[in-house]
Amino acid sequence: MKTCFTCGEKMTPRDTYIEHDEYVGIITIPNVKYFVCRRCGEESVSGEILQKIDEEYKRLLSELLWKRLGSIDAINHQYMTNRELVEKLGISRQAIAKNFLIKGRIFNIVLFGQRYYLRESVELFLRTGDGRFPLVDRVNDNSNKYADSNASSFSRHGGHG
Repeated sequence: MKTCFTCGEKMTPRDTYIEHDEYVGIITIPNVKYFVCRRCGEESVSGEILQKIDEEYKRLLSELLWKRLGSIDAINHQYMTNRELVEKLGISRQAIAKNFLIKGRIFNIVLFGQRYYLRESVELFLRTGDGRFPLVDRVNDNSNKYADSNASSFSRHGGHG
């Protein structure tokens, strides 16, 4: 059994990782082993699990952005191309590709081999420096389906993108 680095208490093993994400809703990673401190709630999560969380976040994000689109005919209305983003931000394509803040803080989706940026997200990014906002209704984000008093409190928005 693991010991908590924060408070020294024994950590309890868990086998389903659940994260309540403010942008995409519930991220569930089944059949993984991680540990939670009974006293302070500290978690010990492997790099492999973090990678799975990131992959599931990206999958859910793409799914939610696709649903938001509704029909492919609405793509030019709701999304902008890389060329439009270059004009809007006033920086080069290379700068966009390398900029962590742009890649992580503007919602985008790849369709037919081309990356499209959600216009609403771009506008929010220009105003605040962060174009992310909840893509799920907090009341209907399927939280009850996975209600678990042992659910994770991990937040991917501090250092991930």
